[in-house]
Order: sequence, then C-alpha cells, then structure tokens
Amino acid sequence: MVDKNDKHVYTGFPGDCSPDQLKTLDEFRATVKSLGHENPQFDDTYLLRFLRARKFDLQKTLLMWNNFIEWRKRENVDQITSYVFHEKEEVKRLYPHGYFRTDRQGRPVYIERIGKLKLNEVLKLTTEEDSLNTTLNPMRISC
Repeated sequence: MVDKNDKHVYTGFPGDCSPDQLKTLDEFRATVKSLGHENPQFDDTYLLRFLRARKFDLQKTLLMWNNFIEWRKRENVDQITSYVFHEKEEVKRLYPHGYFRTDRQGRPVYIERIGKLKLNEVLKLTTEEDSLNTTLNPMRISC
C-alpha cells in the first residue's frame, strides 16, 4: 500500500505500516476484542498477518478471521496444551525436530532433521496418532 504523500511502499509488517494501514489495524484489533477473541497470542504482529493476506481490506480480513476462529474451535486448538505426550523426550532423541526462534519478520522457523529420523524405533515407542499429534500440535498452537 502506498501513502498518497509518500513514495515509500509500506510492507504492512510491524514498524513499516502507512497511516491507513495503522488505522485498519486499530479497527481490526478493536473488532477482534469486541468479538471476545482476546488471546495474548493475537498481538499486532499476528493480526497484521491477516491484514496483509487480504491487502488490508477489513471486510475480507474479518471473513478470514471468522473462518480461522471456526477452524480453531473445530480442531480444539485451545485445548491442545492439555495434551500430554509421555514419550516426547525419547521421540525427540530419535526424531530431532522443533521450532527454532523466529525469522526477522516474526515467522516461526521449524526444523526437521529427517536424516536423523529412526522411524522404526519411534513407532515402537508410540502410536502413529500420538506421533502425528505431537508434530501437528505445535503448528496448530502457532496458528
């Protein structure tokens, strides 16, 4: 989005938003709060991802947001943290993977060391469903 008085092309990332983009962010933040979707995870960096995806069109962003919230409910994302995977440390030794900080734009970096995977040993320790949940749950939580 380009500000009418400036030739700078704003990216819509934190710290690089035009006045119009900031106004739309304020409106989006207020709407999210009024819908009762208060979550510390839903900070400006998080909300800007939705706005950039819909080119700061608030109506399209709200539709996307509502679909996202419905998906979170359907997948029980908010209950994932109560899931206990007892074999986690042993599986991590046999299958090194996980999140490693974020990149410069705030996106999570996920690393899997597939060459180190000992699948037969992992499947002796746990079920396929538990392994899948352990892999997918951190991804769901980050959404």
